Amino acid sequence: MTHFNPFTDPENFNMRRALIIGIDNYNNFSPLNGCIDDAKAVRDLLQNHADGAPNYECKLLAGEMEDGTPITRPKLREACRELFQNYRGDVILYFSGHGTLTDEGGYIATSDGEKDDYGISMQEIMQMAYSSTAGDILITTALFKDFHSRYKKHDLYVMCEPKFSEILANI
Repeated sequence: MTHFNPFTDPENFNMRRALIIGIDNYNNFSPLNGCIDDAKAVRDLLQNHADGAPNYECKLLAGEMEDGTPITRPKLREACRELFQNYRGDVILYFSGHGTLTDEGGYIATSDGEKDDYGISMQEIMQMAYSSTAGDILITTALFKDFHSRYKKHDLYVMCEPKFSEILANI
């Protein structure tokens, strides 16, 4: 029996899928506490409805890729492409970890990020979303802006793409 995977089967248009990322440890930034736990909690919330029925098919990257390697720029970029490409269902992207806003735009930091090369730009992620055939898209991040602090000093950015109309909340 073949197991259905909505991340690789574009024919399933009724499913929903989510890419949920939490990174606590970085090569060049201070470690964080709780980002992986936050990602797991989001996964647990999205996987099933209150009655236990399936809700979102979740791919969890809890501090590392599914193969156990670090969440690097190329690997996170590929995971985001898989999330958005050739899919018509609803999509959620959730990220908890370091991030920053620069003159060039916002960035989510990957485990190999460094000063002036933090990780993946939100512009790149948004371009993937805009180019996608997905239905409704929700992108939410819990970003820790101080790369030298372990404490939860963050902004929560929520970007909803219901058929590409944007809502941005900075809480």
